[in-house]
Amino acid sequence: MAKELKQSDGYRYFPFGMLLRDQAWQDYKTEQILEKTGVDWPDDPFLFAQMLAARVNVRRSAPPWVRAGELHAMILLHEIFRTLMDLYARDVKPQVFTDGLKHVRQEQDAGIAESTFPAFISYFPPLQLKQSPDIPPVLFLQGSSRGKAHTVLTLQEMILVQLAHENNALQPCKSLFDYSDLCRRVPLLKVIQALDVWFSGQPALPGTGKSLLELLREPLRASPDSLEGQLDFILQHWRVFLPEQLIQRLLLVQGILREETMFRGHGPGDPAPLRFSAGAYDEPEAFTADVEWMPRVVLLAKLAFVWLHQLSLQYNRPITRLSDIPDEELDRIAGWGFNALWLIGVWERASASRVIKQRMGNPEAAASAYSLHDYVIAGDLGGEEAYQDLAHRAGQRGIRLAGDMVPNHMGLNSKWVTDHPDRFLSLPEPPYPGYRFDGPDLSEDGRVGLYIENGYWNHSDAAVVFKRVDRHSGEVRYIYHGNDGTSMPWNDTAQLNFLNAETREAVIQTILEVARRFPIIRFDAAMTLAKRHYQRLWFPLPGDGGAIPSRAAHGLDKSAFDAAFPVEFWREVVDRVMAEVPDTLLLAEAFWLMEGYFVRTLGMHRVYNSAFMNMLKMEDNAKYRETIKNILEFSPEILQRFVNFMNNPDEDTAEAQFGKGDKYFGVATLLVTMPGLPMFGHGQIEGFTEKYGMEYRRAYRDEIPEGWLIERHEREIFPLMRLRHLFSGAACFALFDLTTPDGWVDENVFAYTNRLDQERALVVYNNRGTDTKGVLHTSTAINTARGDDVNLVRLSIVEALALDTDPRLYTIWRDIRSGVDSLQHNASLAQKGLHLSLHGYEHRVFLFVRQICDLDGSWGRLHAQLDGRCVPNMDGAYRELQLAPVLTPFRQFFTADLLRHILHEKDSTPLPLSSREALHAFLEAACSLTGAAVSSDEPFDQINEMLETLRDFMSEPPLKLLPSAIQKFCMNLLDKEGEKEHIPARFSPIAAAWALLRALGRSITPVEDSTALQNEVQQGEHTAAAWMHDWLLIKVAAQVFAEMGGNRWQAWQDAHTLALCLRNRKTVEELEHEVWAPVLHRLFDNEDMHGALALHWHNMRQWINREQLEFVMESLFLINLLDQDLKEKEVVRTLVGCYENMQEILHAAADTGYDYRWMLETLK
Repeated sequence: MAKELKQSDGYRYFPFGMLLRDQAWQDYKTEQILEKTGVDWPDDPFLFAQMLAARVNVRRSAPPWVRAGELHAMILLHEIFRTLMDLYARDVKPQVFTDGLKHVRQEQDAGIAESTFPAFISYFPPLQLKQSPDIPPVLFLQGSSRGKAHTVLTLQEMILVQLAHENNALQPCKSLFDYSDLCRRVPLLKVIQALDVWFSGQPALPGTGKSLLELLREPLRASPDSLEGQLDFILQHWRVFLPEQLIQRLLLVQGILREETMFRGHGPGDPAPLRFSAGAYDEPEAFTADVEWMPRVVLLAKLAFVWLHQLSLQYNRPITRLSDIPDEELDRIAGWGFNALWLIGVWERASASRVIKQRMGNPEAAASAYSLHDYVIAGDLGGEEAYQDLAHRAGQRGIRLAGDMVPNHMGLNSKWVTDHPDRFLSLPEPPYPGYRFDGPDLSEDGRVGLYIENGYWNHSDAAVVFKRVDRHSGEVRYIYHGNDGTSMPWNDTAQLNFLNAETREAVIQTILEVARRFPIIRFDAAMTLAKRHYQRLWFPLPGDGGAIPSRAAHGLDKSAFDAAFPVEFWREVVDRVMAEVPDTLLLAEAFWLMEGYFVRTLGMHRVYNSAFMNMLKMEDNAKYRETIKNILEFSPEILQRFVNFMNNPDEDTAEAQFGKGDKYFGVATLLVTMPGLPMFGHGQIEGFTEKYGMEYRRAYRDEIPEGWLIERHEREIFPLMRLRHLFSGAACFALFDLTTPDGWVDENVFAYTNRLDQERALVVYNNRGTDTKGVLHTSTAINTARGDDVNLVRLSIVEALALDTDPRLYTIWRDIRSGVDSLQHNASLAQKGLHLSLHGYEHRVFLFVRQICDLDGSWGRLHAQLDGRCVPNMDGAYRELQLAPVLTPFRQFFTADLLRHILHEKDSTPLPLSSREALHAFLEAACSLTGAAVSSDEPFDQINEMLETLRDFMSEPPLKLLPSAIQKFCMNLLDKEGEKEHIPARFSPIAAAWALLRALGRSITPVEDSTALQNEVQQGEHTAAAWMHDWLLIKVAAQVFAEMGGNRWQAWQDAHTLALCLRNRKTVEELEHEVWAPVLHRLFDNEDMHGALALHWHNMRQWINREQLEFVMESLFLINLLDQDLKEKEVVRTLVGCYENMQEILHAAADTGYDYRWMLETLK
């Protein structure tokens, strides 16, 4: 029966039911307000409440201030009380108020009761008397309206005034209904007390067990200080008594109250793990298929104006247009491994944004990159022609350009605001009466005037609308600023109205135009246009207001909203783009736990994954692992649709969030090895620390790229970027728990596998500063079903890597960061898992090399010998195992002690006995391995002869027969030998080793022409040179050189120099009579020369170490000199030519800046 009561039943004593004493009518000029708002439903009570609240606050000099929502809540609360009183009179006791009035007259002096009513009417004048002031109160009391006597009506309003005074939550509004003066003149309180006694003896409203007045006081007692709490109580306990229309109003007012009290700080709070559950909208699986190139995209972000300014400084010339960007810069970007370049801020911007920012204190500010005038390339950047030039040159290098599209708003003075105002969300009146728009006109078009609210200029307020004046028609409308509800409105933007179908179509046409220019589009703040959030922000469900001030009063229920906005906008966009511009990659910036919905249901190719940055920065590792696990259990393909990043252009820099050390490189490793699309921020690789504003035209910090940081990227990150084909997909991705020896899962460790065809990888990273260890054995759950079906599986590590568990099989893995190999027994891995130890912030990336079947047990022996240790090269370790019969005696023979003995003994002394025994064993093994025989009965004679020559040369170099320039060249190296008395310098051990190895090579080399002694000597050198790599003697030499005082890095350079001396001693002489190109190729393009020269890559070019080049040239010349008879003039002439050719090589290297390829080209 309650639902049959209509909201309009009964006569309204006060305007909109608002309790107003006569003094309030006068103080707040209420009649002027009613001229604008009307006086009753269906007019707008909220506008009345807004305007009245504004006037109340103007008259106050201090809190408490009155909020419009509080006044609206008071109107509603008392409307509910009136409804319950009418319901009681209708269903319980029809004459209850008439009888109650009789009781009051009986209990009180009849004259007192009679005098109280006219006094109340004068103090709280009904609307009818305000409109017809000539009617005396006594005459009003004699009348009736819609069947209700005015005495009963007045009695009900007395009760409401009393309840308002008892309601502590209404104290800020008390000036509207304060009856203190009235109570001093008439016995109003005695009348109320008599009514209380009367009602306490009347029947209860069915289902409540309480008298009417006790029932009306229940919400006040349940939540004495909160109107929102009182309305919550009513909704929970009285819903059955209220008509649906009143319930909807209650929900609306709750939203308004929430809107007014909501804290608007600085964006969203801490990120939460991504979870999946049923929502208000269906979420069917509808992924959009990638085009072939899309999974391999690696994106680099650049703010266009800032980048051009930095390039101008870097290249020392003006670079102001997109077409000015140097080819060298594009080469560098492509060489690093990037194949997509996001240009931020290339569209023509709205001038009003620039004016606002400059007036606010930045005289150099440009307009914001996201306050757009129109979707044309900015003239300041060279316009369309400059863009097409850049796009063409980038495309030649395999780089696709990415551009922004800002779908939810335009710039404040954009073309659309001027020409198509109906596309925007607006009101005919300001949403708050206190707004003033007296500032400068921000329009550059004489047809319209545009004004932001005064509070922006004096920093006192952040209005939600700006004022647009049509100077032709005089029409004024108040257009909402763009707003995502997390902070303040964007005061240089205008919010589009997506309930307008023409607006939606215009935005889609713009997107299609952008797609025809940019093969990659990033949609800014895309989540704000998902239906659930667009409604939440701009047309909230009744009771759901609060996101954006003033919008709760414009809420819609779901059916009305869906009727106006029937299809998800982004689903329509995806379908239209795929039909008309299909080779376009669509990226959505979407937060608020919408990531899965955007790619799985709305069909975006990629979606921002801010949890990657936020959680890993804060080391909320368990939360991020939970996010990954939830995705794998729901729909693994979502994972490969993420855009992962370590900083966003409007976020703190990567350096500020992750530093520049191991944590940064650990997270960067996850960035480029997780499924999805990796994105690097502007200046991230260079280590820049400035956070660039969207309005910046230049960088304000004079920052120089940090070379060491770039080089570490080149070593550890860029090689992984080139493997995106392996890492980008999620079809074979598996996440693992690291189980510690104590049996608990270390949530700080990210361990996962991935594979593609025969390529496999395992990535492990400890995102905490403490050491850890444990075992990887079984993956977390993975859903292998499609659509909404569920089939969860867990994989062992060998299953995830698709390894065969045949007990004969072993797998070689390469840790690409440290460059070492490990050997795993597949069956043991399946049974025991992979045991790992990790230092704080340590990362390791293992790439599959190959699987080996151990047919003879040799790999098993190597596995046992290594016992979990890694080696620089597993094939080398296996070869070393096979060569043990040769290597073991050679290590015993070729020792640091032997070289010291040779170099320190000035006289001809025989080799120590232990060395002679080891040498015999080596020669026997060498002959057994090669099938050759020792060519001399006594190889020690050859060794002693060679060593005697060496000692003579080192003690008194025979250089006097050579020109002075050559003498100086040789002594440059030999003088350094005298600098260290106790530790031989670099050249001496190399010379001694050369002498020993050449003699050994001669001793087992068959000589077909015994008269060709020189050929025999060279053949011995070449044999020894072959042993250096074939028999791994170079490794032994490096170990010996390191023992003699050189560091490990230099010892390997010296070992490579030794191999060069054995193989290429005579090569430089050939330059005298041969074509240079093939000779240079033979001399320089080999492993030993590269190692000796410390050849390295930087900025896509190979560089030589100058000191090493000089040392190698000097060593080759001196070793050659050891074997020459300087008394022969022809020999001297040859050496002079050799010296001159070496000088030309050194000069060419210096002239080309030690650029390896350029030097060779110059010499050819």
